Amino acid sequence: MDCSASMADADKLPQAKRGTLKFFLEAWQRDYAVGVITFASRAACLLSAGKSIYALVRRLERLEPNGRTAMASAITMAVRRLRRRPGHRRIMLITDGMPDSREATLFAVRRARSLGIEVIAVGTDGADWDFLAALTPRPELAVKVSNDDLERAIGAAAEMLAPKE
Repeated sequence: MDCSASMADADKLPQAKRGTLKFFLEAWQRDYAVGVITFASRAACLLSAGKSIYALVRRLERLEPNGRTAMASAITMAVRRLRRRPGHRRIMLITDGMPDSREATLFAVRRARSLGIEVIAVGTDGADWDFLAALTPRPELAVKVSNDDLERAIGAAAEMLAPKE
């Protein structure tokens, strides 16, 4: 989840927080473990993959927008955490902007794909739509929404998760 300074505009970060909670609950009902990695000037693991809504709520409350958009670092961190986990593995990228390094982000996504990890991208107004679409393996996994529809779009993204086997 993008927590860069630009997420302070137009109520984007509060919407991203609420949408993340909705996504978490829907994914939990589908028996997925969900972790959260935030990124601004650097990536940080907010919550390791698990099923604790209480820990997620407490940690989301403390998030404040700041810094740049270290998207590649966040994807790399997610890949490290997911690479040995069994089952369907997805990274949902929530952002309103462009990465600090397009090349590094594309490299991180190629690494994810080589390990069978797919990216779902939700981008708001101002995001580089063509770039975000290039990060996903299928067009329907990239969603562009208006700033005021971010919460709903993040929550609805859980519907893109494959059913558990």
